[in-house]
Amino acid sequence: MRFGGPPHHHGQLSRLAAVGLCLSVMVALTAGGFARPAGAGGPGGAAPGPLLGRGAEVGVGVGPPQRISLDSPFSGPCTSADPNFSAGISVETLVAVNPADANQVLVSWIQDGAATDLVMASRDGGRTFSRILIPGLSQCTGGRAQAASDPGVGFAADGRTAYFSGVAVDFLSVNPFRVSVTMMASRSSDGGLSWSAPSVLQPGRGQYWDKRS
Repeated sequence: MRFGGPPHHHGQLSRLAAVGLCLSVMVALTAGGFARPAGAGGPGGAAPGPLLGRGAEVGVGVGPPQRISLDSPFSGPCTSADPNFSAGISVETLVAVNPADANQVLVSWIQDGAATDLVMASRDGGRTFSRILIPGLSQCTGGRAQAASDPGVGFAADGRTAYFSGVAVDFLSVNPFRVSVTMMASRSSDGGLSWSAPSVLQPGRGQYWDKRS
């Protein structure tokens, strides 16, 4: 879980976030099965070196990285609900690829400090993405919680259902730092292009629940 930092760190966080999101796309493209260029591997057609990993051994290549994060989608009253709101900060990236259709790729991260968690969904193996918000997760997406964090995405084994999990956060006090953290989950039946309103897995009740297992 991440809740902002001193203002002079924001530029560094933005650069690190952009790097992380580019790496996420590289992972997604690898899983999507892009063909490895001819001649890849060691001299004389030898097996590729260890840095290329298992994907290269089975003929999977990595496409060039691309930035998929966009400008902040939020403004107005909801941005003051999260005391660590930082427009454009994107952290804690996670990637999932549909085991039944590698063209379906999901990437999740914490948006704008901790204003909410969001999902980027691709239907073409990571070439393009659509930004999707989880309805009702935080005040910035129509819910009651002041902030959100700890996003995760995944697919069912048969690929028919996608899942999102995250936490809704209410600040009981800032100094000393005390929060009430509720664990939430949503599902999607269209590859992550729309999501159900989140269900409560673990009520906060004034407790600090960190990442789900």
